[in-house]
Amino acid sequence: MELLKVSRSLLAALVLSAVVLRTAPGYAESAKRLYARGESAEARDDLENAYQAYLAALGKAPGDIRYKVAVDRIRTEVASRHVHRGEGLAREKHMKEALVEYLQALDLDPGNSIAGQNIEKIKEEMDKKDKPASANDPPDAYDLDRPGPPV
Repeated sequence: MELLKVSRSLLAALVLSAVVLRTAPGYAESAKRLYARGESAEARDDLENAYQAYLAALGKAPGDIRYKVAVDRIRTEVASRHVHRGEGLAREKHMKEALVEYLQALDLDPGNSIAGQNIEKIKEEMDKKDKPASANDPPDAYDLDRPGPPV
């Protein structure tokens, strides 16, 4: 009976470790295989997964210039796609979702000025929406710079 409990525990541990290794991209794969996966994803126009695969390959072999070039080449396009998705969401007035897309673009490509500008626009719009409608309104938590009437 003890042996049965131990073998079940061992089997459960093996299954769990197999699942973890299978789902952790790049953990057990070689840089060459990850790069091939990136090329395959890129050929399918799945640039998000291509970028992740190239990035994982670069992490495994940081000295390989092919991986660095692939990451740099795809990074800009993936960031650009996030910006375009954000613009579409902003047109549909889904400001929080658009902001997330712009932040993802800026995270991928910190030099993306369009994403930065759009983030500022959305923040301004969200601030306007949250502030009182007119200057004659009494101050509240959203407008701590204006003093209230004397007491």
